[in-house]
Amino acid sequence: FIDGQFSNLAQGQAVNLTYNGVTYPFVANYYGGTGNDLVLQWAKQDMVAWGDNVSGQLGNNSKTNSSVPVAVMQSGVLAGKTVISVAAGRGHSLALCADGTLAAWGSNDSGQLGNNSMTDSSVPVAVVQNGILSGKTVVAISVGEDHSLALCSDGTLAAWGDNSYGQLGDGSTTSSSVPVAVADGSYISGLRCVAIAAGSYHNLALGAHGEMIAWGDNYFGELGNSSMDYSSQPQTVPQSGVLAGKTVVSIVAGYGHSLILCSDSTLVAWGDNFNGQLGNNSTTTGSVPVAVTQTGVLSGKTVTGIAAGWDHSLALCSDGTLAAWGGNTDGQLGNNSTTDSLVPVVVTSSGALAGEHVVSVNAGSSHSLALCSDGSMAAWGYNGSGQLGDNTTTQSLVPVAVINTGALSGKMAVSIAAGGSHSLAIAASPLSNDATLSSLALGSGTLNPAFAPGTTSYNATVTNATASITVTPTVADPTATVTVNGASVASGTASPALPLVAGDNIITVMVTAQDGVAT
Repeated sequence: FIDGQFSNLAQGQAVNLTYNGVTYPFVANYYGGTGNDLVLQWAKQDMVAWGDNVSGQLGNNSKTNSSVPVAVMQSGVLAGKTVISVAAGRGHSLALCADGTLAAWGSNDSGQLGNNSMTDSSVPVAVVQNGILSGKTVVAISVGEDHSLALCSDGTLAAWGDNSYGQLGDGSTTSSSVPVAVADGSYISGLRCVAIAAGSYHNLALGAHGEMIAWGDNYFGELGNSSMDYSSQPQTVPQSGVLAGKTVVSIVAGYGHSLILCSDSTLVAWGDNFNGQLGNNSTTTGSVPVAVTQTGVLSGKTVTGIAAGWDHSLALCSDGTLAAWGGNTDGQLGNNSTTDSLVPVVVTSSGALAGEHVVSVNAGSSHSLALCSDGSMAAWGYNGSGQLGDNTTTQSLVPVAVINTGALSGKMAVSIAAGGSHSLAIAASPLSNDATLSSLALGSGTLNPAFAPGTTSYNATVTNATASITVTPTVADPTATVTVNGASVASGTASPALPLVAGDNIITVMVTAQDGVAT
């Protein structure tokens, strides 16, 4: 991460840029991009969710499953906030706002919402940010089965929720309903973390100089430290063997396995391998890192993104192609089969992905989710709760399009997250191009023909004794502006009196859309 901030621009501060008379809203994020940039992020963003909702994890004030995207409530604690990151667990969801505040919703039986309670919530609630997070700026989040993990701008870590296997990293196995500090013990003293990944019951973190640490459950060797003993404090992952001389750039964690991407595009994994999720052409569980097979579909490819589900793994290549390996009972590999694969296989790129360029991938328990460069999304695998978002509950062995109507109408997805059986996305709303009227009225006379939004020319007749007339235009979109004979008029209010002369009088009503282009 970069150190410091501009003296006149705080993290999350609004930055409004005007071009050709149109104001474009952004917020500042010092930790966007690769973590080394000041990024201006579009402020007009909304969250949508779909799939399982038994614990309220869709955040729409209900507990009814949805097989199409629905809007997450962004009133209450999220009112006026710009959400820049989302994460999803087994039954809860977590959002990071540009100002560093956190909101969570869904299951809370282990305190994973971090709001000092154990009560589920079907709407977003504020994560407690006094105590260990007091004065801190959270810059990244990750979510496990029933716990949550946060990375602060100073490189410190906080966690909350279930701690049965020490996944909170505070040296105990006591769950917490408020954030606690991940122990800065002998293994990581002075380590400044720059990336985090939460598995079901274990966590990974990456240090600023490529160091890796892990803590929590280790039943399958997912901590990568040559043992099978869980650890309630961070332990170093030895960077010998296949990791010797490598620089780690990305980390993800699944149910019982860990997967990393190195700067030379090689992939390394360790932990549970019952279904081949380590991708090394075996089903032997490993407590030390092993190389993922990168012949075949990954031969000559540059891997840019990775994801880990319950028992499967995904890799995204720079050319937009996808590879997957591991468990495939529900079609989560997306290769039109239900056969597990011990090595990477290509995800079907026809159908919903035909002509698309995938820019991000994420994995749920038994489903996979992809974000394309045009803002569309595709999903595949298990769909019993509607987590594929295609308006069905039928599993799919190949990618299907996530419905982009309703809550996603006119929007483009910019970020995705897959949970146990639900999915989340952040969608950007463009400036409106609606320049229509919903009504038009005269102070005297009658419009001919009768008003209709698609009609742009009317006649009206008044007596010779009528010296002036008012016009009341109402815009269809409240963000549009309107003028009458060149003078601004508030939508739904009468214009100033317009003087009339004998004969024809032309009155021009001009609506300009929010985007400043459509009229």
